[in-house]
Amino acid sequence: MDAVYIERQKFESLTFAKKEFLEKYELCVSDKDFGIDPATGLHFMEPDIIDNCKNDHEVQFLLDRELEILKEDQATLRMIMANREKGRESDPMSYAPGNIQRVIMNATQQFRIDQSQPSDLHPKNIIKKINSLLQKLVVVHGFDSLSMEAQKNATTAYEILIRSTLATKRVLLEFRLNEVSLDWIIGEIEHRFHRAKVNPLEMAGVLAAQSIGEPTTQMTLNVSILLSISWLELLSFINTPIIFLLFHIPF
Repeated sequence: MDAVYIERQKFESLTFAKKEFLEKYELCVSDKDFGIDPATGLHFMEPDIIDNCKNDHEVQFLLDRELEILKEDQATLRMIMANREKGRESDPMSYAPGNIQRVIMNATQQFRIDQSQPSDLHPKNIIKKINSLLQKLVVVHGFDSLSMEAQKNATTAYEILIRSTLATKRVLLEFRLNEVSLDWIIGEIEHRFHRAKVNPLEMAGVLAAQSIGEPTTQMTLNVSILLSISWLELLSFINTPIIFLLFHIPF
């Protein structure tokens, strides 16, 4: 991945306890308050979609499966984050292509999402769209065992971030996205992901050397300049002529 397009992002599910996790992600169509925002008492789904969900047994099956995958993602994420440097095991901040939260915020503003209005999205469609997006995030092509393992290693963390951020309950209740805005968000995420990929013939070694060398050079220059300023302040304090300073400042 090109570091230019990698941003610091929050993997929220990493630190959720069981109660917080279920409050964030669990949906049960058999609940009498299904589709109603507990904070306001207003519908966050359209009434006809709520009725359809209650009469379609497949909806609960898909929601339960999504919840199980999110639980597995949390366990996997904790294993990944535990391998970082000491002291950052529980730090939810890490790096990934693009910025999903910013994309959602832009969509909310661009499509004028009203948080008091119910979403026109069906849970089945949300799950289907997100799964379709994940299948398009390909870094390593091929169906042999090595290629598939490399693909999994390259995209696991990013897929966890997408699933946890664009989970059905969050899309409907927290973000109140409609179908148009969700399609736009999915398109933006896919575009930013593929834009962040390094081309196969890119001179990665040269770029890495430049990335290491440039800050080091700049740091050396900064140290020299700071030393010069310190000597300048010291000698000017004792009223030394400027010509004398120019020839006696150490570099």
